[in-house]
Amino acid sequence: MNLWQNIVKTALVGTERQELQFETTDEQLKEIIQNINNKVNNTNDSKIETQDIEGNLLSAAGVISLYQKAGNSPKIGSELNLKTCEPEDDVEYEQVIVNHRMIAQYLSIILAEKNAILLPEWLKLATSVQKTIPPNYLPELLSLGKKNKVLRDSILPLIGKRGRWLAAQNSEWSYAVSGDEETTWKKGSPYAKQLLLKELREKDSKVALKVLEKYWKKQKIEDKTALLDALKINLSIDDEEFLETVLDDKRKQVRDIAGELLASLPESSLVERMILRVSPLISLNNQTNQTNQNNQNNIEIQLPSDCTREMTRDGIDQSKYNSGLGEKASLLLQMLCFIPPKFWSETLNKTPQELIQITTKSEWERLLLEGWVNATIRNKDEAWLLALIEHIPFRLNSGYLQSIEQMIQGLLEILDSTQAQKLILEILSNNQNEAFHQKNPVCKILNVANFYWELELSKTVLYKIHSSIEKNDKKYNFVLENLIKHCSIYMEPTLVDEATQMLTPLVEGNYYWDRIVDEFLGRLRLRSQIRKAFK
Repeated sequence: MNLWQNIVKTALVGTERQELQFETTDEQLKEIIQNINNKVNNTNDSKIETQDIEGNLLSAAGVISLYQKAGNSPKIGSELNLKTCEPEDDVEYEQVIVNHRMIAQYLSIILAEKNAILLPEWLKLATSVQKTIPPNYLPELLSLGKKNKVLRDSILPLIGKRGRWLAAQNSEWSYAVSGDEETTWKKGSPYAKQLLLKELREKDSKVALKVLEKYWKKQKIEDKTALLDALKINLSIDDEEFLETVLDDKRKQVRDIAGELLASLPESSLVERMILRVSPLISLNNQTNQTNQNNQNNIEIQLPSDCTREMTRDGIDQSKYNSGLGEKASLLLQMLCFIPPKFWSETLNKTPQELIQITTKSEWERLLLEGWVNATIRNKDEAWLLALIEHIPFRLNSGYLQSIEQMIQGLLEILDSTQAQKLILEILSNNQNEAFHQKNPVCKILNVANFYWELELSKTVLYKIHSSIEKNDKKYNFVLENLIKHCSIYMEPTLVDEATQMLTPLVEGNYYWDRIVDEFLGRLRLRSQIRKAFK
């Protein structure tokens, strides 16, 4: 346990229950800490001593924090051979952003905790105009990239040669270090190997697969999971043979990813095996309505008898037991997620809309809908997406395998942002009389629309926010509050003046809504200014 961890543990447990120990191999730091510690040992007043012990802990924490920020002087010796950073290929390319104070200032504001959510947009804008990250922000952003895999892909193209040089000096940033292909495969970080394989997959997926097979057996588990993720690029049936062998890997985490990839290939043997297992368990039964003598379809479900070894190999996890479903129904749900939804349309001779409607009469409605949603996401089936998206937020309050929000987000991600916005506008139009509140499912859709909205959708939502606050009589509304915060991140920022004129008079004198609207307008204005700075 290092010194900082020891201090944190003592602070959590309490100085009366945990003795404060300062153990470090750093002689300079040890001397400073010892001077603080002596102040406790030299006092005879027990009350003061107790207070000093607590103060001693806080003083030590402050000293260590400052000491870490100051950094360490490099050791000087004959073995030291630190090469200086190579200059950028295009000096003008590098200096444009370095000399642009406003862009750097906005980055500083964003890195403050309150506005960190805007960092992806700053990085996207910097990439679009081919800017580099100001050098003094490289350490912080490299550290953020280590913690956040989503940000990592956006940060790396912007660090330049200086960033890669700097990353090589700190093992914590090894993901940003690039080397020759052979060295990367043997000594590179999992992320470096993943990037290399992605590049190879984009050029020639078959050649990339052969390279992966060559080095696969020597990879650690974290390397394998990263490399399998890279296979999503140009994934095809040519990858099936390799992925089938991975299903026999010792690590469940590795096997699960291989199963996910095979499930994305409708023609794979794994999908065929799942169809053979599930198709006998789900059928349509025609029943005659005694009142009007019309035939009505009902879905009949039979539960699987057990989880076999072959099912486990194919990714069915018996431990994913849901008490709301039961053990056997939980197995059926998992298997249903592997089967392309169009199989049911073709086999049962019904459109997606018809099948979804039929489930309203079934006790297995939630199971069927969630299984079809997951299968739709895996297979990127737009026909089923359009049929499901309006039903999921209305008919399901929760999911068995994942949340409703995760399901809706997965469905939206099948479409590009323009298509997704068109779909959301249609749903808003169909529910135009509904204000934004807890029971309005449109809120669930908007809250996971994690892409930058165009003007039409932004305006529509802005007017809806105005009418919702008004209809709510300016009372507390947690759902609407969260939605407004989400809108401030993705709504078109050029609407800030119109939004100010529309919302400020509406909430004047109401502390609760005045604060929410003020934060909303402040973030929109900041985003608008950032965009202007990049032009």
